[in-house]
Amino acid sequence: MNKYAFLFPGQGAQYLGMGKDLYDGNLLAKRRFEEASDLLSLDLKRLCFEGPEADLTQTLNAQPAIVTLSVIIFELFMQELGIEPMFLAGHSLGEYSALICSGVLSFADGLTIVRQRGILMQNAVPANSGSMAAVVGLERKELEELCREISQGGQSVVVACSNTANQNVISGHRASVDQALVRLQQMSVHCSPLTVSGPFHSPMMRDAADILAEQLQKYCLSAPKWPVISNVTALPHDSINHVVDKLHMQMIKTVRWFDTVQYLMEQGITHTIEMGPGRVLTNMMKSFHFKGISRHLGNSKDLLDLREIFNCEPRTGNRELIGQYLTAAIISKNRNVNPNEHLTGVIQPYEQLRGLLEHTVGELTMVQMKTAMEWIDTILYTKNKRADSK
Repeated sequence: MNKYAFLFPGQGAQYLGMGKDLYDGNLLAKRRFEEASDLLSLDLKRLCFEGPEADLTQTLNAQPAIVTLSVIIFELFMQELGIEPMFLAGHSLGEYSALICSGVLSFADGLTIVRQRGILMQNAVPANSGSMAAVVGLERKELEELCREISQGGQSVVVACSNTANQNVISGHRASVDQALVRLQQMSVHCSPLTVSGPFHSPMMRDAADILAEQLQKYCLSAPKWPVISNVTALPHDSINHVVDKLHMQMIKTVRWFDTVQYLMEQGITHTIEMGPGRVLTNMMKSFHFKGISRHLGNSKDLLDLREIFNCEPRTGNRELIGQYLTAAIISKNRNVNPNEHLTGVIQPYEQLRGLLEHTVGELTMVQMKTAMEWIDTILYTKNKRADSK
């Protein structure tokens, strides 16, 4: 029996153009991007598709962008294939994506939180006071011992991410990180500084973590539909009452990804599917001697490939999908105050599409599907057209 784990990437997975093919070809993606843009008061789709790249990579923007796309991909996968996971796990920021997809956080609440988290992390310490570095070729225990030797007098460096058996990330005060890099180079261990806006997952994030914990108390959490692995314990969250505490500690403690994957393998996971931009987590699976199958799902082609690999037909008939898309289009926010455009661009396409659905028996033909999607696109375009647009 196949057992699936869905994996969600963290910050750094973003890239210019991510999600555009999904937005162009799917109403669900359009609706989520529009919803996210409204929530954040930011044109998220334009930022993801066009940049500028320097803005997309900023922590306060990258985090909600990655989470939005990860959630879209998860929802499309469930809509199209419907294969349920045994576990969900995310790397750092990805844990929030996992919590949203499992229903612990709503999309709106989760996106608001990660935006706040990104702002707090970006502004946590004075510029250039902290840094991070990747270390390859040294086990975590040896690296932790080295960090303890260097950390003294309030200037600390710690293991921020334990990714694989010999791939780790260190974080902390810049002087201590620099000292660690010198020591590592003397040991012929490959290491390199990372271009980041702060010393994440280190004690230097304490004040930001405390503020985030206070803000998290304001949100309503629900029981997970599927177990979500905590970065702090590398075990499933045992109670929603402890989720806030774990997310608080996540900002200052080691991301135990190596232990997380080991736990998933011990539970008999046969397939991992990374949902989101980039392939970082999928590539990492190669170092775990994982005997199962690891796949990445980041665009429309990946979705088609997975459907073929798993021999799955779409769960939902095209009539039902068009009905869902139409409902989403009608309830989407209207920015167009022109009554004539509303009549010709919203009311009339809506009535035509309702008539098509009511008078068609069985599934829609390809021609009918194309026409239906054109009407839905017209509705969305008209409602999204501001009065001052040309």
